Amino acid sequence: MKFIGFLNKENQTAFNVSGYKSVVKDNPFCLMSASEDFKNNFSHCTKNNIHIILFGNIKAGGLQSKDILSFFIEKYLSAGIEFFNLLDGSFIIILWDRQKKILYIRRDSYGTKLLYYHFSNDSGLAFSNNLDTLLRFTGPQSISKKALYEYLRFLDISPPYTIYEDIYSLDPEKILIAKQNEIILKDICF
Repeated sequence: MKFIGFLNKENQTAFNVSGYKSVVKDNPFCLMSASEDFKNNFSHCTKNNIHIILFGNIKAGGLQSKDILSFFIEKYLSAGIEFFNLLDGSFIIILWDRQKKILYIRRDSYGTKLLYYHFSNDSGLAFSNNLDTLLRFTGPQSISKKALYEYLRFLDISPPYTIYEDIYSLDPEKILIAKQNEIILKDICF
């Protein structure tokens, strides 16, 4: 299943994407899924102007997804994103704090779920779990010379680079923190 998310600049209209169903629309943040079967792959909870979306599975001692996400919102309200450091499983977790206008994204430490992102000062942040989907909405990107050299030397391109200029892969050991005019990559503390 593919998804695409956007954090636009203030006063920009939300993207209307044909073939994608809205999971969360909370201007300036929106997240859409390409699959009609997104309920089996996404868990979503909203509480106190905070949206939390889980793609994948988190080990949490028998709690149901909705209960886990509600618990995570409570942990976030009491201690910030420090609970992100304790997550285990195969997942991408996205937390949008509408009041603070901050987006947090983390993927699992094992690297089983991929997340790509593009940030520009003009349009804001776009992110997806599928590189082709992200390119569809960010427009054509040129080949990154640095990534090409890395591929030719090691036959691999390591995060955060992709073969495309200005398109990055979220490193499994980082949390992406996005405000409307900047992004920060913070280390996960194990």
